Amino acid sequence: MPANDKEAHVPIWFTLKIGGAESAGFFKEATGFDSESEVTEIKRSLPNGKTDMIKAMGNTKWGDIELKRGVDQDKTLWNWRKMIVDGQLKEARKDCTVTMLDYMGSPVVTYSIINAWPKKYTGVGLKADSNEVAVEGITLCHEGFEIQ
Repeated sequence: MPANDKEAHVPIWFTLKIGGAESAGFFKEATGFDSESEVTEIKRSLPNGKTDMIKAMGNTKWGDIELKRGVDQDKTLWNWRKMIVDGQLKEARKDCTVTMLDYMGSPVVTYSIINAWPKKYTGVGLKADSNEVAVEGITLCHEGFEIQ
């Protein structure tokens, strides 16, 4: 166990809460927590008559968040995605949290995701002769996140 909060933790699980509801299960993979600013180059004239280029900040872009977990009988992810498929766009936008848990099940870090909606659901690839765990995934678009 890390001696203090400044040491790196090894993530064991991630939980997803959709719209403040109970957890939508435990996930083994959570990626895409990216924030990036677009850059615009602007040409400017200097007092000596020469020109140069400066870089200005543009719009902020947020990466799509991908979550993967072992399949069980819980249909929460599919039901959320189905809201988009059925045209319930406004109702499908939800504030969510993704929390990383350590080996003791204690929260390490939480990402509060603003107005997320599932742009993609990935079901299992069915293969009867495999001994791999069946995995489902969901890809979320959103309007930003905060780290707590």
